[in-house]
Amino acid sequence: MSQHERLLENRVDLKPGQPYWSLFRARPAKWAERVAWRDIAPAPGAVVIPDCVPFLGRTSPIISVNTVYQIAAASGEDAHVLAAVLNSTVARSYLKAIAERASGGYFRFLGWTVALLPFPERPDAAVLKRLERLSRKAHSRGNLAPDDQRLLDECVAQLYGLSKAELRVLESFDHKLSNPEKAK
Repeated sequence: MSQHERLLENRVDLKPGQPYWSLFRARPAKWAERVAWRDIAPAPGAVVIPDCVPFLGRTSPIISVNTVYQIAAASGEDAHVLAAVLNSTVARSYLKAIAERASGGYFRFLGWTVALLPFPERPDAAVLKRLERLSRKAHSRGNLAPDDQRLLDECVAQLYGLSKAELRVLESFDHKLSNPEKAK
């Protein structure tokens, strides 16, 4: 990092006496349990980030860098539901349709893009609970198994009032957006 010392010392936020490697805008209010997703990717790839994690014998906050966007959640349950929805075919298709295109089949899932995703006003509590469980399972395993992806997609389709046929259309649309060369 010393090769960047001069550049880092010239930052507006750096005050006299602070180390050149200081972080800014990383305050406790931003350390809540939250959902993060990738900025440039073939899919949002949402994950729940806990407020703190064990690190070197103590508890430390996770500070995200600028390659992800994030939103604080009111609770762990809400965070897992939102992550599940963002990882669904329904949300992925919608977001890809409005996202800026990047090269190589990638998209820009900017904060404003994800903010445009509508969420049902009166979601079914049982469906939300199933989504939370699927998300927690995926987080504990480190991935979303294909059978669980199918269940997640069916739950999210139900949340949005979509039929199985409509979900299949979105799956086809998502596939075409993900493989533009094959769609021709």
